[in-house]
Amino acid sequence: MRLALIEWVDTAIEAHGWVHRSTIPELDTTLCVSAGVLLSDEEDKVKLCLSLNLNNFAQAITIPKSCIKRTRYLEVRDES
Repeated sequence: MRLALIEWVDTAIEAHGWVHRSTIPELDTTLCVSAGVLLSDEEDKVKLCLSLNLNNFAQAITIPKSCIKRTRYLEVRDES
């Protein structure tokens, strides 16, 4: 099991329905941070989840690699 902390850029969306071109607001992307268990690291995307057990996972997210700015892997120490 590998834990990852991923900084990535999310898109912005105009959430008020149809608008005239002259009134399109300036929208900025948002820097996001996601942390979780790395489910897969594929050529074009990574998949993380927040929780898992032997057979299931929950709260999964797929992040396109083109959006990723930085990935850090977190060390897990066995304190027992």
